[in-house]
Amino acid sequence: MKAHFLRLYTFNTWANGQVMDSISSQSVSTEIRKKMTHIGWAEWIWINRIEGKSMDKNSIVEELALADLKERLANNSSKWIELISDCPDFQQIFHYSLLNGTKSQSSISDVLTHVVNHGSYHRGQIATLLRQNGLIPNPTDFIAFSRL
Repeated sequence: MKAHFLRLYTFNTWANGQVMDSISSQSVSTEIRKKMTHIGWAEWIWINRIEGKSMDKNSIVEELALADLKERLANNSSKWIELISDCPDFQQIFHYSLLNGTKSQSSISDVLTHVVNHGSYHRGQIATLLRQNGLIPNPTDFIAFSRL
């Protein structure tokens, strides 16, 4: 399972990088940058939840500058690889609070799967927005990654 998640998060890093390359090299809307910022913050939130840290939703901003977003995504990527590498039990249940204060619990494997799927969903939205604006997105499909 560890090898599977390491590969999945290597893909996630690559796919986020593909989008960042697309939006850094073309003039894009605020909506597109906000969606990519959302991916970065969502990853950060889940990392903190897994680590048992309390969340301050006031520290989350709607849109990051591209340089700050690249740094956030790079930090997230390193942290995901570290968390996965050090995880003794992917079925372990952990408790956390949603940003609205509601208590919840999940297994680490479910969260790891969710975060990658969440990112893929929003990267797809970004690709659509880029195309609607006459721009060309870089590929972000897992199969494109697997062919590298």
